[in-house]
Amino acid sequence: MRGEDMARVFRKRMLRIHPQLIRLVFFVLWHGTRGRIPASRGSWKAYAFPITADGTKLTQEHVYRYRMSSLDAFTRNTGRYAKADAA
Repeated sequence: MRGEDMARVFRKRMLRIHPQLIRLVFFVLWHGTRGRIPASRGSWKAYAFPITADGTKLTQEHVYRYRMSSLDAFTRNTGRYAKADAA
């Protein structure tokens, strides 16, 4: 799922922020709290450059079919964890 899709699911506005601003915020917060907020060096990159995964190679080479789309997996409340949410 992309950021636009997640914003649409949560009915929120998506705000694009430059990676250097994220880096600056992490720097200020880490030094402002004197390291009480545990964050490893370079962890800002996970927010600035999220990992994208594409399953086309898996579907083409191994003829694999997914049970549901990424949007359904993100929004539907089914499967083994559905019972934990209901409790």
